[in-house]
Amino acid sequence: MAKPDFPADDPRPDWKYETKPFHYGRPGDASVAWRGQRHGVVRVARADRRLAEPTPEAPAQTITGRYQNAAAAGHGAGPAFLLHVNQAGKHIEALLVRASDSSQSSDTGAPIAEHRLGGDLHGGRFILCDADGNSGALQASGPSTVTVDYAPALLIDEPFTMREQRPTFLDEALEPLVELCGDGPIDAQAARQTLEETERTPLTDAQMAFIADALAANKVLPFVARYHQHASSMRSAERAFAVFAADALEQYLASVVADRRWPRQLAAGREYARATLARQKVTVGHSLKSLWQWIEDLTVESLGAIPSIGLSPGAHPLTT
Repeated sequence: MAKPDFPADDPRPDWKYETKPFHYGRPGDASVAWRGQRHGVVRVARADRRLAEPTPEAPAQTITGRYQNAAAAGHGAGPAFLLHVNQAGKHIEALLVRASDSSQSSDTGAPIAEHRLGGDLHGGRFILCDADGNSGALQASGPSTVTVDYAPALLIDEPFTMREQRPTFLDEALEPLVELCGDGPIDAQAARQTLEETERTPLTDAQMAFIADALAANKVLPFVARYHQHASSMRSAERAFAVFAADALEQYLASVVADRRWPRQLAAGREYARATLARQKVTVGHSLKSLWQWIEDLTVESLGAIPSIGLSPGAHPLTT
């Protein structure tokens, strides 16, 4: 193979020369004859191969967590919102929930509204988008706080404070938890409903404060004391006052955990109410029990006393 004629000033030590088919090179490139065919000689720059500088996928701050705004925390007016954020690198999936107003004096909670959002990190903030094409933004504003702009929920620079630093389990992620909590088809269905409620719409701080205040000992104990004041009497009229006290307590408790007050939060509301009553120990007479146990005993006793109050002997079934 003939040696190609290269320019004298060609810095050959810094270049690599490869013989290619003739049409591979550009017109005017050096060429050689090999096996009866013209071939081009291509000058290739020496490659300086280096590993690219690593660019971490995850940003410096991770915002995965469960948040609430000031109204949900009981520190401000306006609608109460919950925000659940799951972050993977520079992408987030979020669930924005307008919670019920069950912590207010009215016993009609506002309907719960949900917004599923997704977004990627651009310029220090996450650009959000929902299924309807509405856009918004989420930005970390402190170690445990974020701000949200989202027009469909009328949020403009709304601050949210972290309640729990953990991901939220939604959709398919609930399956392992359902299997742990439910043994049979019915149990699994009930477990799924309870888990979905508590993951999507947990009680806000304001709602828990409302339950704690409504079921405080100074508000529940008078009903229990009034019942026991009359329950041991031998007179039917006196025992009737005990039943009336039990009925008044039932109505009061029903107003606190009424279905209409807790849309999609009823299971969580009742469970927190039970725990609140179980934690408080009170003395009635010479006995010390939790409020929950006093109420259970009161219910059983009052139900047993109802048939014998205000009824004539002829109202009872005859026995032989």
